[in-house]
Amino acid sequence: MKRIGIFCKTAKTTETLEFLKFVIEVLRRYHCEVILDIDIARLLGTKGETKASMPSVSDIIIVLGGDGTLLSAARLEGDKEIPIVGINLGSLG
Repeated sequence: MKRIGIFCKTAKTTETLEFLKFVIEVLRRYHCEVILDIDIARLLGTKGETKASMPSVSDIIIVLGGDGTLLSAARLEGDKEIPIVGINLGSLG
């Protein structure tokens, strides 16, 4: 799995943004291509994909956020059967 999509609730807090940067750094150390959604990519000054297109260009999706963010990613994936890994950054999960 070399193309890893990252869904993230808009990184409104410094902690979330720093954790996102850490995850990206670790993945790139393992020579993975990181695919970000447009909103998050814009925050990091890079290019991104639309959320709707990410399941088509990713081998796996990592979701950083809460239950709602995970459910949104699962809905977009539809029947593509791409693995989703959730990392809870929400308040309920």
